[in-house]
Amino acid sequence: RLASVMFGARRVSVASVSTILRSPSRHAPAAFALPIRTIHGAALRRPVFSSRPIAGSVSPHIPWTQFSTQQGSESSSADAGDTPGENVDGDDNTADEEVNPLEAKISTMEAEMKDLRDQALRALADAENARSIARRDVTNAKQYAVTSFAKALLDVADNLALATASVSEEELSKAENSQTRTLMEGVQMTEASMKKTFGQFGLQKYGERGDLFDPNLHDALYQLVDEDLETGTIGQVLKPGYKLNDRVVRPAQVGTVRDA
Repeated sequence: RLASVMFGARRVSVASVSTILRSPSRHAPAAFALPIRTIHGAALRRPVFSSRPIAGSVSPHIPWTQFSTQQGSESSSADAGDTPGENVDGDDNTADEEVNPLEAKISTMEAEMKDLRDQALRALADAENARSIARRDVTNAKQYAVTSFAKALLDVADNLALATASVSEEELSKAENSQTRTLMEGVQMTEASMKKTFGQFGLQKYGERGDLFDPNLHDALYQLVDEDLETGTIGQVLKPGYKLNDRVVRPAQVGTVRDA
């Protein structure tokens, strides 16, 4: 009350009142610069004021309810400052509840992305395989398009070879009829021209006496004894073999040499 009378309606703490009472010259008017005993002694009497009042309207009493309300508001403010700390766990739980669905969604999307990536890689591999097959088919078509035609001409080549082999050079030179000699020379020229044409299209003849037998290239029709050749070699060639660009068109038909 004394503090209220001295300073009006301002809020003054107990520490402030003690400071004022100890140093009246700094915190209070000259009229209140009295010893503490004098002030306590004058508390029962009407205080003597100077001719000029301290405040325009001074309330002689501050209701206790106002002071208690102020203290209550300070306590409430302090309690309110502690309230957010009490809700930290609740906020963490809420954050976890929000994060868990997102993590599940991310995992699902990553799995879908992996599946789509695998599908894309498979599609690329299939496309590359298709291109490789197409290139190989085009190459085979260019290289082996004449296979059937060449195979059909092999019998003609065999007949020409048999015709030229049936007449030796000695017999041909002794022939009295020039027309027979001319005919044989024409057959030989035809055979040579056919061989040249076969070479231009990649058709090559193989299979000679003394070659090592290869089941991938030769058909062994029989075996024979030949002291001049090693076992497992070709002793006779019935029909020569032909390859078109390293592909066997017709295997050679041969007789192989066996042990005596």
